[in-house]
Order: sequence, then C-alpha cells, then structure tokens
Amino acid sequence: MKECWLKFNKIRKEGIMKNINIKGIIKKISCLSMVVVMLGITLSGCASKEDNSVKDLTVYYVKGTSYYSSALDFYSKLDSKINLKSVEFNTEDEMTNKLAGEMASGDGPDVILLSDKTTLDVYKSIRGENFADLTSYFTDDKDFSMDDYYQNIINGVKVNGKQYIVPFNFDVNTYYMKKSVKDKLQINKFDLSLNFGDFMKSVLNYQTQLQTDDNMELTLSALSSSGGVSLIASLCRTCGLKAVDESGNICVSKSDVQATFNVLKSIITETTKKKDALAANASGIDSYGHVDTFFCNFRNSPFTISILNGLLASKFNDSLTFEGIPNTNGDGGYNANIISYGVVNSNSKNISEGYKLIKYMMNYDYKSEYENYSLPVKKSAVSSILEKVKLGYKSYNVSTTESITTVPWDNDTVEDFNYLLEHITTASFANTKVEEIINNTMQGYISGTDSFDICYDKMINQLKLYLQE
Repeated sequence: MKECWLKFNKIRKEGIMKNINIKGIIKKISCLSMVVVMLGITLSGCASKEDNSVKDLTVYYVKGTSYYSSALDFYSKLDSKINLKSVEFNTEDEMTNKLAGEMASGDGPDVILLSDKTTLDVYKSIRGENFADLTSYFTDDKDFSMDDYYQNIINGVKVNGKQYIVPFNFDVNTYYMKKSVKDKLQINKFDLSLNFGDFMKSVLNYQTQLQTDDNMELTLSALSSSGGVSLIASLCRTCGLKAVDESGNICVSKSDVQATFNVLKSIITETTKKKDALAANASGIDSYGHVDTFFCNFRNSPFTISILNGLLASKFNDSLTFEGIPNTNGDGGYNANIISYGVVNSNSKNISEGYKLIKYMMNYDYKSEYENYSLPVKKSAVSSILEKVKLGYKSYNVSTTESITTVPWDNDTVEDFNYLLEHITTASFANTKVEEIINNTMQGYISGTDSFDICYDKMINQLKLYLQE
C-alpha cells in the first residue's frame, strides 16, 4: 500500500510540474500570438495602403496611330488607381529620338505603343535590354487564355522564346485576281504547294500573259497606301519580303529577292506606261475595273476584299479571287504583318501595370472602328468582323464623287479567307530603316539603269553596315 501511495504522489507531482510547464508554454504562445496579430494588423495596414495608392503610368505613342488615343482615354477611366499620362508625339522620328535619349540613361515611359510606321528598330532595342519580358505575366495571368487569340501570331513575334512584343492588329500578305482573269488564264486553283520564290515566279507568269493582250488597258496594279514609306518599300511589305530577322541577321535569299523584284518591276513599268492614258478618260471605278491583278497593302482585311468586290460588281459584273502569299520560311503557311503592337520599358517601376494596359489594348472593343484598323489578334473580334462583311450592302466613298456598295460574301470567299487565317504560321513587322535601304539600292533595277546583281550587292552591303551599327 505504501509503495502504491508513493507512486501516486510521484505521478501527482510530475503532473503539477507538467501543468506548470504547459501554462508557461501557453503563456509564451499567447504572447507570440499577440505579436503576430499586431504584426498582421500592421502589415495588412501597409498592404492596404499600398494597394490603394495611385500609380503613375506613362505611355508614348504617335498621333493618329491606330486606335490608341480613344483606347487610352477609355482605359484612364477604368482604374482609379492608375494615373495615366499619355504623351502623344507628332511624328515617328520625334518619338524615336526622345526614346533613344531616355533609354540610354535608363529612363523613359512605362509603355510604348508602336505601329508598322515606327522608325524605332525594335529588335535592336530588345537586344539592348530596353524592353521587359512579359512571358511570365501572361503565364501567371489566370484571366488570360491563349486559346482566345491567334496563338501563332503572338508566338511569332517572340524573341528567343520571350514575349517582349505584344501584337494588337495584323493583316495577311495576299495576292488578288479578278475572277474573269483567273478563268481567262485557266487557273483552276492556286497552287498551295509553292514556296515564296516559286509563287512570285507564277505571278510574273500570269502578268506576262496578261501584258501580251492588247485589249487590256491596264493589266497590273499595286493598290498601295504608302504609310510614309516609298512605293518600293510598300510593295515589298505587300509581297511579304522579309530581309532581316529578330536576331539581326540577313535572312532573305538572292533568288527570293530577284523573284520579288521581277514582279515589282513588271507592275511599276506596266502601271506607269498605261495609267496616264486610262486616267484621262476613266473614273475611279473604271480604273479599278481595268486592273486585273492586285497586290494590296492598305490593310488586307475582309473590308478590303468587300470594297474591291463592290467596285467590280457595281460596273463590271465581276468578282475577286485571292490567295495568301507563302511566307519565306517555306513551311507551307502564311505570314501575318503586325500593324500595331506594344512593349513595356524594362526600367519601368510598374511593369505589372504596364502589362495590364498592354493586355487591355489586345482586347479593346473597336466597334465601328474595325474597318479602319485591320484584324485584331483576338479571335472573337475577328469573327464579329466576318459576320459584318458577309452581310454586305455597306456604302463606301471611293472618290470625292463616287461611292460603291459592298456585296455579301459567297461561300467560297468565306472558306478561302478562313483558310488564310487558320494557316498563318509566322508573324513579322516592318522595319522602316531596312525598307529605306532596300528602296535606295534597288531603284536602279526598277528603272533599268543597273543590273539586278549590282543593285542586290549594294543592298546586302548596306544592310550589313546598318546591322553593325
């Protein structure tokens, strides 16, 4: 009995000691909990204050470029936490010169909105680490799905797998021909297996056949909106000739350049020879009606096709057929020309906010502005455009005295255009500095004063010097 009592007493004492330790531990935990709670209140108060602060976001763009002004105006009203400072420049050179000075000193705007008219060498700026890589922002954004966009176009402007450049709008390099001419040349279907150079040779063959027909007043044309560049540079864009890649390397073959410039020389020579006689006694609609093959770069969108079809149908009882021009990669796909796009300054303190603005520009609701600004990279927006043009019956002014009404698309037109969009495999954007070199060096071949070899060698040498700068 005594031994049992001693054991009980020992257990009781140990229990008391344990209770003392437990109470001490509980007391310590309570103190720590209070500290954590106080810290939590302090930290959450700081976080709340930071989240509610107004951040400055400076955006550069050139006046009259795409839909930028209206989109930025809307965006500034959407988020009260952003103080959007839009700086509008009068010219491309003005903005480029300003950026060059600021970025050299690690300064500059948060976001830069660009277009196919920019004089900034975007790839050189990327190699100079001036723009932020937005890849992770897209990847981590739960509200962004690549399936909603033309993925090949967005990926097509990546540099070394990184998304420095974000495209907003695009068009596709396209060759047009009147249906009556296609029937006359007995072309059942364009050969989709041709690579870029062979396609251009086929076009030259079409044009040569047409030029031998004395009944044609004007057989070839380049329906071209210069966009601030020369006719030759504009036509090179239309044909999809890409001379320099994102790594700063010359990426075009001599045979492709020659095939392209043989076509361009034929167009320019024929147009110059015949257009004056036609213009003397023909209206604007007549002029278009006598053009049998077209290279068109004033936004190769569904609206372009609708307008040209309306012109042909209104007086000539004709219609338009078209085919995408193969890209220079030879992969059987087509190239998207990026019309408008944006980048974020790598020195920005608000890269995340810059990303949000860039994403907004990809999704901006153009409404009636669609027809002026080519095709958005968002698929649902393109579907909306196609629904509009398929209905037809919209009036457009083609001159100060003439207007045309578009006609509904037939099933073949719908099918052909969807095929183009579904088979875009590359994307590129214009480099006006490179285009200027091509224009200056190839003039002699177009005019007939120099051989192709002499002009081509000049072009390559000047491109090499430019890329070394």
